[in-house]
Amino acid sequence: MAARRYPVVSEAEGRAAIMQIVDRRERVGDPDFERISDAPLELVTYVLTHRRVPPEVLKDDALLCLRILHCARPRVRALPGEIDGLEVRVLHMGKEHGLTYRQLAVPMGMSHQGVENLLLRHASGQRGNVRHESLERAARKADAREVDWRTRYGRRLLAGAARLLAATEMTSSEEVADWLEELRLTMAEIPDIERIDMASIGRVALRIRLVLNAVKEEQDDRFAAAVGSTMQEMILLAEDYDRTVAL
Repeated sequence: MAARRYPVVSEAEGRAAIMQIVDRRERVGDPDFERISDAPLELVTYVLTHRRVPPEVLKDDALLCLRILHCARPRVRALPGEIDGLEVRVLHMGKEHGLTYRQLAVPMGMSHQGVENLLLRHASGQRGNVRHESLERAARKADAREVDWRTRYGRRLLAGAARLLAATEMTSSEEVADWLEELRLTMAEIPDIERIDMASIGRVALRIRLVLNAVKEEQDDRFAAAVGSTMQEMILLAEDYDRTVAL
């Protein structure tokens, strides 16, 4: 088996991911916040063991934790297998809270099948060379569904995200404004709309749900009125995306 290649995550990128988790946990009122740490491995362990926050926060925490672990690998002294063990636990947490293999694959720097195989190898010990043909067939079918979805709805989702961002000044809620800023940053990471992949669409869909959930929870009627029917359209598209990519 070829040696695994790990994504290169700079110290600055790792620190930024840590601060995103810490700041958001404070913002959403994490009841265990007083126990949080900003040390990489301690923070990842905290995220795994303190989950009394909304599922959407846990999803984003999982993706950020994977980046933190990649940053920590060449920099943090750890027991053999400690970082690998944390990584597997984060992947399982992400799956438990609704992330797909494709979404988890982005910070892992591998294909969705690679992520699935990594978890299968971990679960089956030394039986890592066993072929899982039924899973491979299911993955190929999922690929076809995703290409079809992206062709039909990708531009529509991105246009809806742009309309939400255009109404940023209409919000009277700091919470909604914070999630809109995260949506803006995610959109800024898409260099070429013509070649956008499903992983990028998935990140946009997740941020849109976070925005819309905040609008509902904060009862931000002014923002809701400004975006009009876009809210319901985006809810339906995000739900349809989840059904499409679910394996």
